Amino acid sequence: MFDGIDRHTVLGASGDPNVPGLGFGYDKDTRWSIPNPTGLQGVFEGYCPPHFNDMREATEALAKRKFGEGGVYNPNTPGAWNDSPNVRASANPYTTLRREPILLLTNNTPKDGTESVLDGY
Repeated sequence: MFDGIDRHTVLGASGDPNVPGLGFGYDKDTRWSIPNPTGLQGVFEGYCPPHFNDMREATEALAKRKFGEGGVYNPNTPGAWNDSPNVRASANPYTTLRREPILLLTNNTPKDGTESVLDGY
């Protein structure tokens, strides 16, 4: 469906400095047909570089945001349920075993030195 809005231009990825859009940062790669907006510094930052040094750091930050203090799955975060602490605590935290597959799929070399699933694509 075409709605007439060029999302990349609106976000700031037009490629023309005279058309800054909303000023979002973006990545470009010769393998991609369109740019990849990554976020707006200090406002809406994606869990990816350049807002984080690498995908390991981004993955750890996302897990902390979800399960850490004030996180949506932290039992101490207030909520709308009669038993919010138990509802929130029922979500399983992202263990190392859960985070490693994410890293394998993000072109990031895991700590054990194995190749990413997407290397070469």
